[in-house]
Amino acid sequence: YNIFGEESTVSRCDDFSNDGVYDFDFIDVSNELSQGQGDIQFTFYETEDDRDNQENPISQFSPYTVNTPSKELFFTSTYNDCVYDSKVVLEINEAPVVSPQTVEACGEFNDTANTTTVQLSPFNNLMAQGLNGVSVTFYATQQDAENNENTIENIDVAGNSTQVFSRITTISTGCFNIT
Repeated sequence: YNIFGEESTVSRCDDFSNDGVYDFDFIDVSNELSQGQGDIQFTFYETEDDRDNQENPISQFSPYTVNTPSKELFFTSTYNDCVYDSKVVLEINEAPVVSPQTVEACGEFNDTANTTTVQLSPFNNLMAQGLNGVSVTFYATQQDAENNENTIENIDVAGNSTQVFSRITTISTGCFNIT
C-alpha cells in the first residue's frame, strides 16, 4: 500500500509577472506531500528510470525551476523502513490578469467630516474585468491587500480622489492579483 497513492499534485501560483516560471522549494513540496509529518524522507528524480535505478537525484537544497504549466517528477518516500514509489506533478497556476481602473463615483456626503462615503461593492464587476470564477475584495492599503487583511466595503473620500486596492482572486486556485 502506497501512502501517497500513484500521483500527487502540488500547485503554486505564478507571481504577478505571469511568466509561467516558478522556483519550487522541495522542503515545502515534501512538507505538503507528507502533510507535515517530519519522519518521511523524500528523494526526487526527473525520470521514472532514474527513480527506479536510484540515479541522478534532484538536489533538495536548491530551488527547482519549472517553466511549463506542469512538470511531472518521480519520487521515493521512506517511512517506517518502507520505501514507496510515486510521482508528483508540480503545477503553476496563473494569477488573474487585471489592470488598474479609474472610476467616478458618487456617495453620501458627510458635512461633519467633509468626506464622501463611497460603497465599493458596485465596482466588483468592473474590477473583475470580465473574468469568471473570481472574487473581488477591497483594501485601503496595498499591504493589506497582499496580506488579505482588513477588507473594506466602503471608503471615505476627502477631496476629489483616493486610491483603493482591489484583490482579484481566482476561486478555484486561490491565485490573486492586486490592482
